[in-house]
This record gives sequence, structure tokens and C-alpha cells, in this order.
Amino acid sequence: MADDPTLQSTGPNPHDSVRVCKAREILNGMSEHRIDPKRIKTTGTEPLARGGQGAIVLGIMIPLEEVATWKPEQLPTTVLEMKLAIKMLEWDREDIEESTKFFKSFVNELRIMATISHPNIIQFIGFVEDMQKGDAWIVLPFELYGNVREFLQLGEWDIPERISLIQGVINGVNYLHTRQPPICHGDLKAPNILVNSLHHAVITDFGSARIKESTDTTEAGSTSELPRDTANPGIAQLWTSPKIEVNSSTLELTLTGPGYSLRWIAPEVLNNGVQDLPSDMWAVGWICWEILTGKIPFEKLNTQGAIIMQVIKGELPAIREEAQLSHILKLCDLMSDCWISRPAERIDSSGFQQKISFIPSTIPSMDISGGTRSRSVLLLRELGTMFALQSNVAVAESHYQSALDVASRTKNHPAKAGTLDRLGLLYHNQSRYQEAEEAFREALDIYSRTGNEPGAATALFGLGKVRGSQSMYQEAEEALRRAHEIYSRIGNSVGAANVLATLGQIYHTQSKNHEAEEALGEAHSIHSHIGNELGVAGALDGLAQIYRAQSKYQAAEKAFSGARDICSRIGNKLGAANALTGLGLIYQEQSKYQVAEETLREAHKAHSSINDSIGEANALWGLGQTYWSQSRNQEAERAFKEAHDIYCRIGDDMGMANVLDGLGKIYSAQSRYEEAEKTLMEAHEIHSRIDNEIGAANALDGLGKTYIALSRYQEAEKTLREASAIYSRIGNDMGTGNALGGLGSLYQAQSRDQETENALKEARNAYSRIDHHLGIGNVLYSLAVLYIGQRKSEDALTSLCDALASFTLADLGHSRAKTLLIIAQLYQAKGNSLEAEDALTQALAIWISTSNDEGQANASTVLAGVFLSQSRHDKATEALIQAEAAAARMGDEPRRAELLDRLGGVYLKQAKYPESEESYRLAKATFSSIGDERGQALELRRLAKLFRRQGRHQEAEEHFAQARDVSVGVADHDGEAEALDGLMVACHDQAKLAEMGKHCTDAREMYTRMGKPMSKICVKFWQLLQELSQPAV
Repeated sequence: MADDPTLQSTGPNPHDSVRVCKAREILNGMSEHRIDPKRIKTTGTEPLARGGQGAIVLGIMIPLEEVATWKPEQLPTTVLEMKLAIKMLEWDREDIEESTKFFKSFVNELRIMATISHPNIIQFIGFVEDMQKGDAWIVLPFELYGNVREFLQLGEWDIPERISLIQGVINGVNYLHTRQPPICHGDLKAPNILVNSLHHAVITDFGSARIKESTDTTEAGSTSELPRDTANPGIAQLWTSPKIEVNSSTLELTLTGPGYSLRWIAPEVLNNGVQDLPSDMWAVGWICWEILTGKIPFEKLNTQGAIIMQVIKGELPAIREEAQLSHILKLCDLMSDCWISRPAERIDSSGFQQKISFIPSTIPSMDISGGTRSRSVLLLRELGTMFALQSNVAVAESHYQSALDVASRTKNHPAKAGTLDRLGLLYHNQSRYQEAEEAFREALDIYSRTGNEPGAATALFGLGKVRGSQSMYQEAEEALRRAHEIYSRIGNSVGAANVLATLGQIYHTQSKNHEAEEALGEAHSIHSHIGNELGVAGALDGLAQIYRAQSKYQAAEKAFSGARDICSRIGNKLGAANALTGLGLIYQEQSKYQVAEETLREAHKAHSSINDSIGEANALWGLGQTYWSQSRNQEAERAFKEAHDIYCRIGDDMGMANVLDGLGKIYSAQSRYEEAEKTLMEAHEIHSRIDNEIGAANALDGLGKTYIALSRYQEAEKTLREASAIYSRIGNDMGTGNALGGLGSLYQAQSRDQETENALKEARNAYSRIDHHLGIGNVLYSLAVLYIGQRKSEDALTSLCDALASFTLADLGHSRAKTLLIIAQLYQAKGNSLEAEDALTQALAIWISTSNDEGQANASTVLAGVFLSQSRHDKATEALIQAEAAAARMGDEPRRAELLDRLGGVYLKQAKYPESEESYRLAKATFSSIGDERGQALELRRLAKLFRRQGRHQEAEEHFAQARDVSVGVADHDGEAEALDGLMVACHDQAKLAEMGKHCTDAREMYTRMGKPMSKICVKFWQLLQELSQPAV
């Protein structure tokens, strides 16, 4: 070894020869991998490939004992046994410095390859090394299919097969990145991904790889320092970034430095960074692009400068618009995560591996039948799943049926059962419950005969979902618990989490919200831990439904939004549309009608775009609820009927019955009680026929409230008690509370106060058991109304304060404000003006924030009364102006006229006569515009009194006269009598005694006809007339 050029001095750096010696020590320690070059026999003169570092030739390796007797003519037969790819490296042997650098790089590659072993990493067979002769070979298996780009050109591969290749790549990358210490490959690209005989992707070419070790744990001269030599600039260049240089004459950018593959290089490496694990992940994103599209990175760019500029500026492909990628948005999302510009925020290999494991995949199949490639059962099944996740039901079902045909024809029973499971789930999602149950039962039978426990758990899970959807809760729970027990025993986390999520939904349907939240929370935790985004979205949707039922709208909105974001990102259109429907319903329940309507319309459009009929109907049902809540009964009826038609067409009995419940409410609200009764009875019949007890109870509850409106109290009580009994039996506290609340309304209508109080308190207890704050608040509000009627103001105030707390917990602004309004009125009645003002100010703030004009008008009107009681006329004026403006925005002209009348009175008290006159005249004009002649007469009398106060007696007389004429025209005797009283005063003020006497006589006759005593004014002037008629003494 004394003449080994790698051991000669390379310059003044004292560490250089030391490190070369260390490299030689490492190589000597790898003797078990050293191969005698005489054993290597190449099979041809032309290399398989040639690159900047050398060539790859095809060859074989013969046993050492056969070397002496080997004859070249043996090669053709031996080559059939084992082919090798021999990487013969080249370097400038005359350049001592170059030889030293090459030798250390060569040893680094050998050292790394000798320590790694993984199905998705190329196998290291050995090496040949003789630096003096110029031999530096790495011996690897020959992979017939070549690199992944060449493999993909062999045929038309379906997306699940391409996904399988990507999964192989990331499995290999994750193996390297999670080793201790981790290994950075440094040159990941499609040409360095081979496909082996099993059609698995394997990573090769570790010439740029390095072991990532923390600098504070290495000692000078240690072997681990070898690939990270930063003391010698020549060696450091091997591990630092390339340099971007500008050609001063052409202004073109070029790359100098290490032999990195520019098209796959990460931006931080171009910006003087170091190749690191995140840089590998940037390249993984491009490998996904290459495998799925067949295109190289920046395919249309031919110069280094153009590529560098696009990488630095982050101008990457619009992956979601690429035709090949539009089917798998979840992978698009992962590719985007690989291409995040900041390395620290880029997805790591473990996260990528977790998430891609949930994308449908199957190993590429080379089966040829009749000259064409035939699709395997597994490929057809995964294609079906891919299209099912995109909500393309027809194509998914077609692939599943094809898979069943192939499995049946080839008697592949396990594959047939697995396909039946997928088909059953597809049928279930379409509400084709009978077909779904048949598929799951057939699958379960196959699994049971073959002793396949995981398969049996999957089929039981499917059966549990079907039975739950049919309200067969006991049978559903039994099947699901059996499935969960199997999944837990065999350690299938995904299966266990899916079962928990479904159990949670079934518990929720039965109002077992505590158990539901616990099950769904655990499911969410498992799915999050294993990176199953679809499972996370499903659990979030289930949790949102629970929060909605408990009126926890903020939490519900957050969960629905999270589910929608995930589903949109991974391309699950059905999940995204369902989450939109859920969002629309919670907005409706919070009285956010405009945003509810917009969201539900968007949901309806989304469901329509994927031909999801049940989703369309559900969105229409939500729109019907939204319209009904705003008393837009005609639109509500139309939406409900459209939904009903869809449910009828697809045979969804439960949907039909739910819509009939909604129609019954509309008819009752419109006093179309006969239609309401008929519709609700039809709904009850359907719910009873399909054994949907909760639906039957809901219909009875609606019927009971209809009978109350008809004053058919006996039938109402019987029906509501029956509904309450069903709710109690199935443990539905929500329904129990609703029915008891209805009974409370019934008893109150009959003045059965004690029974009213008892029923409402029982309803409160039912709602309290499920933390339904909206229900609790409504019952407490009703109790307060009862106490107010009984003049129990303290009890009423206590109930209202408790109701306010419940509405606050439920985040229900409108209900809070409504309660604050009554609290203020109670305080005002007790003379507690400050407390009344505080409550009204809070209510007004809520209604202003929610743009509720009616609420603003109500609160401002009451607030004006509070201010007037304290003689705070300026504040009262402001409040009345605010109330009038709100009434104007609503188009409520009668209320606006009344408010203007009150405003005129407040100005009058402050002697602000011009403002008072303007308000009265506006009130008169408003009454006139709506044809309210009594109101006009009132304002004429107001103006007349105002004029008299100002000494404008003639105008006062004229307006009292006009007021009398208007009152006569509408037979308003009281108004006419008041106008006559005013005329008497006005005439007296002007000493018009004859006219005064006539008006007094007319007034006396009017009071006599009305059977009422004369007013004080009439009595006074009658007496005056009598005195004047007496002769002078």
C-alpha cells in the first residue's frame, strides 16, 4: 500500500493524510464485502448506462473455485442464473487531489450501503477496489425493469399501481431518515428509483448520501467525521451546496459545485444551504410528479438558469389542474407539503408515509391475457375505492362488480369477500340497505368459513353501520362491539377507530351524548395519531353533530369546518358537501339565516355535482327549515316538497317521514290544521312502519302541538304523553324535554298552573341530563312567563337570570337579548332603572351586532321608557330615533308611526315645538300611507294640542275639526268625542261662545249615545254655558 496514490500528501492541510488513512481503515474493515475482480465476468462490451461518474455494465459473479477453470463460452448459460449491475467508477488518476477526494467519497458510499438493508433499498452485494489499477466498482443486483421512468413506459398503469410505487419510495426514504443517525440520500430522482422483479420500487445510487450526525458528538479524526470534512475546503465542497454563478456576457445563470441533479434540487440548497432531510422530501414531491404524470420536473425548460429561477421563485406546477392528478387530491396535498419553501415546515418522511398509506394502491400487475394486460381483482377493487372516495358512485360500482366477476371466475374467495365489503359500504352510503346487508352477510360467511378474523371484523362493522342506519340500535351495537373486540385483539387501530366513530354516531342518535362524545373523541385521537385524514374528518363530523345537538354551536362550527377542510384537501367531495350541510344547519339554529341559506345552497350544489341524491334532499330539508324559521312558508313548503320527491324516488322512508314532519309544522304555522294533522299522521305511520321510534315520537309531538292550536286539549294531552313515553323508553332526553315542554304549553292554555310548572321543571331536568342549554333556557323562559302571570316577579326574575346563563352557554345571542328585554321590563316595574338600563343596553348591543332590526326596535322603545321615567329626555329622544330607524329598515310602517308619535310627545315635554310638530306630521303622513284613519285623527288631535300650547288657536281649531271629520268617517266615537272636547277649548280660547256651545251640545249627545259619562272638559263647559244662560241679576 506504500505506493497507493490516495496515501500521498495532498497539500499543507495536516488533517488530509490522516483522514485518507481513516478512509483506508474503514475500507479494510469491510473485507467481507470485498470481491476478487477475477470473479466478475461482464456480459458485453457496451455499458447499460453511462454517467458523469462512470458506467454501469451487466455481469455475473462466479464462485472463487471456478475462476481457474472458467471459459468464456460458459457465459451465455451462467448469465441466466444471476445478473449483476456493476457500477464502474471513473476519476482522474493523474490528479492526486482529485484521487483523494474521489477515494473518500467512494468509501463513504460503500460504508453507507454496507450498513443498510430494506426491501425498498437496492441490495449491496460487494465492491472491487484497486486504486492503482483504476478499479473502483460497486456490485449490485441487476433489475430487469430498469428505473421507474423506464418501467412506466412498458404499459398503461392505473393510478393505484402508480401509488404503490410511490409508497415503496417513501418506505425506503423513511427507513433512511429514521435511522440513528439518519441518512440523507442527497440525489433522489426517478432515474435513481429502480423497479425490481416483484414490481417494488427500490432506491439506488448513494454517491451523494451522507450520515447526518450532530457536530457536538464527533471528535477530530473520528471515522464518523469522514463524510463531513469541513476543515479541508476541498473535502467540504463535497457536502456543501452548489454555487449559482452569472455569466457576465450572456447574463445566464449556471450551477457549479457538487454533482447535484438540478431539476430535483430544493431551493434552500440553491440558497447556499446544505442537502438535508427536508431537501430529500422536496425531491420526493418531484418523484410523485414523475410517477403519476410521466413528466420530468420543468419539462419545458432547457437551461439551468430558467430552472434555477423557477425554483427560487417557487413557480411550481398547478398540480390540482393536472389531468392525471385530479383523481387523487390527497396526494396533490402531500406533494404540496413536499414543496413548502421553508425546509422546517416541509412534511417529513414519517408523516408522508402515514398519509399515503390510506390512498388506494396495489402492486403493478404484468398479467397478459389475449395480448392485453388484464386487471387483477385487487387493482379493480382499489380503482373502485378510489372512485368511491371521489363520490363517483357509478364508476366505483362498475369496478367493484368487475372485481367480483374476476374473483368468482378464479375462485379467489378472500378477494371476493374483500370486494363484497367495499360494495356493501357503497350501497350503504346510497341508502341501499338491503343490498348492503346482503353483501356484508355474504362476505362474513366467506370470512367465517376461512377463519379470517380481520375480514370478519370488517363485515361485522359493515352490518353494524347498516343496522344503525335502520334504527336497529341494539343489533347495531352488538355487531359493532364484536368488530371492535376483534380489531383490538389483532391490533388493527384503523378498524377499531372506525368502529368507535360509528358507535359514537349510534349513541348520538339515541341522545347518549356522553358516550357518543367519548367514542368519537377516541376515534379522532387514533386517526390523528396514525395520520388517517379521512378518519379524522369522519370523527370531526360526528363530534360536530353532538355539539350541534347540545347547542354548542361554536364547537360544532369548528368541527364541521375542520372536516370540510380535510375532505376538500383530499378530494372527498361527499364528505365536504356533508360538512357544508351541517354548517348550514347550525347557522339556521343560531338564527343566522342569510349565511345558513347561502351555505345550504352551496351544499345542495355540491351534492348535485356528484349526483348524491340523498345529500341533495338533506340540503333541501335544511333550506326548508331555514325558510320556516323566517316564516317564509311558501319557500319552505317548496323546498320540503322537492326533498320529499327525491326521498320518494330513492326509497328513503326516513327522509320522507322527516320532510312530512317539516311540512306539518308549516301547515300548523299557517293555521292549515287539517293538512298539518293529515301530514303528521302520515309521517307517524312511516316512522312506525320502519321501526324508527324517535321519528314516530317526533311526529306525535308535532301532532300534539297542532291539537293545542285547535283547542283539542284531550287529544293533545294523550298524544304528547305518548310521545314522552317513547322518548323516555329509548332514552332520548332531547325528545322527552320537547314533549314535556309541549305539555307545559297545553296546561298553561288551560290555566292549569301547577301542572304547567311541574311539566316545565321535568323538561328542564331532561335537557339538563344532556347539557342541552337551548332547551334549558327555553323552559326557564316559559317558567318566567308563568310566574309573571302569577305576579311572582322574584321567581320570574330568578328563572330569567338562569335562562340567560343557559343561552350564554349555548352562544345564542337572540335568545339572550330576548331574555334581557323581559328582565329589563321587570326591573323597570320595580323601579330599578339602572338595572333595567344595563339589561337593555346589553340586549341592544346583541341585536345591533346581529343586524336584528326588530330586536333593536323593541329594546330601544323600552329603553326610551326607562329614560323618560328618569326625565332623561335627551336620552329618550335618541332611543326613540334609533327605534324608528330600525322600524323603517324593517318596513314596519304602523310601528314607525307609533314611534314618531311618541317622539313628538317627548319633544313636546321639552318645549321643542318645531321638532314636535315635525314628528307629529310625519306620524300623520305614515298613518295616511297605510290607510289608518284612526291614526291620522290621533295625530291631528296631537297637532291641535301643540298649536294651542303655542297660542296658535285658529290652527288648533282647524285641526280638531279635521280630526272630528276623520273620526266620524270611521265611526270612531271616542275619537270624535275627544275632538269635540278640543274644539270646545279652542273656541273658548278665541271667545267663540256660540261655536263652543254647539260643540258642547254635540259632545253631550255623543256621550249619551255611547252610554258613557261626560268628560271633565265637557262637564266644565256645559256648566259654563248654563251660567252664561242665566239672566243677570
